[in-house]
Amino acid sequence: MKTKIFAVAASAFALATATPSFAAVYAPVPTANYIQFGGLDWAWAAPCAFQAPTCGAVDMTFQATQGWRIPTLAEFLARPKVSDFGGKCASAWFSTVHSHCDFGDPENGGVNANGQAMGYLYDFGYNVTQNGSSSVAETWLVRGAANGVPEPAAWAMMLAGFGLVGSAMRRREKVAVTFA
Repeated sequence: MKTKIFAVAASAFALATATPSFAAVYAPVPTANYIQFGGLDWAWAAPCAFQAPTCGAVDMTFQATQGWRIPTLAEFLARPKVSDFGGKCASAWFSTVHSHCDFGDPENGGVNANGQAMGYLYDFGYNVTQNGSSSVAETWLVRGAANGVPEPAAWAMMLAGFGLVGSAMRRREKVAVTFA
């Protein structure tokens, strides 16, 4: 009986501490696997570039329905540092090939065993990282704000537009309409 209880407990512990299977790409990313930075949720989604021809293994089929997306240029430029992630990796929820993150690679100019430079973030074509489309580029995705509350400048422009339309309507010459 004790052996059976021990086996069940050991199995439960193994399941609770195991690396998620690739079926995780169809489950919400747990909060323990992403960070909040600059008003956005940031996920380390893959240890390689977002798209082929590199490993291109990021699957957004389900995660896009959860609000995860490519960061805008402004968001990408204001991104967190590698150290901000504190070891949090969401690769198993975005990749059908990888379930790890290469924390030693990005933004530190690391080199691989062949002496080749590595460790840059995939920049989605913004051309702001040294090696944005390389197979050694890491992919970070965001969730949140992009279409949220308008910035004060947007409100000011909208109000100015309403004012101009109202002014134009007031100055418009009134025409009498007659019916035959």
